[in-house]
Amino acid sequence: MEQIGQSDDKNIQDKLQPAEVIIYPESRYELVVINPPSGDNGGWAGFIDFLMLPLFLLIFYFFSARKLSKETKKLNVEATKLQAEGTKLEAEVKSIEETLRQNKLAFQEQLNSVRRAEIKDQLKNFFAPFKSLRIQSINLYLLFATQEKAEAKINRKAMEEKLRSEGKVLDRKELTPEQISQCYFGTVRHFIDGKTFEKHDKAILKQIILVGDRLLELISKDAFILKNTSLHGILGEYAAHVTALKLASEGYLEGNARASELSMPLEIDGAIESAIMALEKEYQSLMPNYKEQSPTLSSAELETVNYYDQNALSYFDSTITIDLQDIYGKFREHLPSTAYILDAGCGVGRDTRYFIQVGYKVRSFDASAEMVKFCNQYPFAFCEHRAFADVTELEEYDGIWASASLLHLNQESFKQALLRLSFALKVGGIMYFSLKAEADESNTKDSRQFYYHARDFVEAYIKTLNLEAIEIWSNPGRKVGAPSQFINYLLKKSSRVTSPETRSRNS
Repeated sequence: MEQIGQSDDKNIQDKLQPAEVIIYPESRYELVVINPPSGDNGGWAGFIDFLMLPLFLLIFYFFSARKLSKETKKLNVEATKLQAEGTKLEAEVKSIEETLRQNKLAFQEQLNSVRRAEIKDQLKNFFAPFKSLRIQSINLYLLFATQEKAEAKINRKAMEEKLRSEGKVLDRKELTPEQISQCYFGTVRHFIDGKTFEKHDKAILKQIILVGDRLLELISKDAFILKNTSLHGILGEYAAHVTALKLASEGYLEGNARASELSMPLEIDGAIESAIMALEKEYQSLMPNYKEQSPTLSSAELETVNYYDQNALSYFDSTITIDLQDIYGKFREHLPSTAYILDAGCGVGRDTRYFIQVGYKVRSFDASAEMVKFCNQYPFAFCEHRAFADVTELEEYDGIWASASLLHLNQESFKQALLRLSFALKVGGIMYFSLKAEADESNTKDSRQFYYHARDFVEAYIKTLNLEAIEIWSNPGRKVGAPSQFINYLLKKSSRVTSPETRSRNS
């Protein structure tokens, strides 16, 4: 059997034997032989199979690229539409923003318009008539009790001489009621002491009281529109004084010493004037296209101003209580009782406060914004943020006060500042300023710039400005720990001077 099986396998193998034989690995059934198809067709088929794949890929790529191109064009169209929509939307947003901005400006302008109307009403209905009536009252008072006032002045001079011999300065706060009656005339106090007036003084006093009644009516009717609570307080004191004056003139207060406490508040005119200036400035700031102007400063001046801005509090602490009564006295001696004063380079407002408290009207300025804030903390002050180079007023002030402020200017700036100040001073007006008497170590202590201007140079220059020296004197600095010596100039304007603008045009 085994031989027969082997013989059959061999016969089959011989019949299937081709020119080329593919032999696969033996299996459990021994050798398996498969013959490929015979003939030449097998080679072309392989070649065609070889070409079909790239051709298929090429066709696939062609149609894919075509489809992709169509999709890309479609997307570009959509993108263009979206871009147009975005541009349109952006324009709409900008239009809305501009509309909102315009509405905001219109609304703000409406608010500003309402406030401007309020300011006009205050100026028209209260401040203008109040100021006019006060001018009437003051002028009448200048004609009233002239003999009594002259006697009080003589007594005050004698008191000042006595205190000066003792190394003291006259301070009304330290006087007894009897000394005050002798040295300072007061109408209410005159009646309390049981004294009377001559016929012509009685007639003048009657008119003063009539004006006072009109002022009381104005206060009771329109003072409620004022926002300054401190001003309300001073108006209340003034109303009490007018009432006391009326009662005293009718003989109701004789011997009533308490009534003398209802004296005339000297700050009243300065407070009213400052309130008017503040309202006028606010009105201008509420106008369309208003722009706040910064002080005109050189780089060196700016460095000094920055120092004061950064050290305003310590400067306030070290200077606010400095006593300048002797210098105040020299300055006030040549001023009218109703003087309008410019406090130039006012610092923290020490001198502004004093001048208002003794009855003057004061306008102040300083180049340091922080100093301006300190000055304006006094409720009756009006202080502006500007520099000497920004002074453009024309013969407006009865007095100009520049205590230790011009010393921060170099020679050319000092000359220009003094020119502008002299131009702002009325003919016959008084100017005071103080400078370093000699060069010292001040410039080495901090970033401030101090300049020394020789007395000969200053005296020669002030003559060109038609300023006559009333008195020039030296004194040590009043600030604690300050070794500096100062020279003081008290001047009077004898005639008009050419304005800084005219001088520069003619030069």
